[in-house]
Amino acid sequence: MKQPIIMAFNAGTAAHQLSGEPDEVVVDKALRTLAGAYPV
Repeated sequence: MKQPIIMAFNAGTAAHQLSGEPDEVVVDKALRTLAGAYPV
């Protein structure tokens, strides 16, 4: 694979809050967080 990869980890209370959510919700939250950190 010759594509950039972003790997992120979540711990503590934030991880606990996301633990019951479906993958789509977790991915959406991660993408929105990245978009806020790296606006284009």
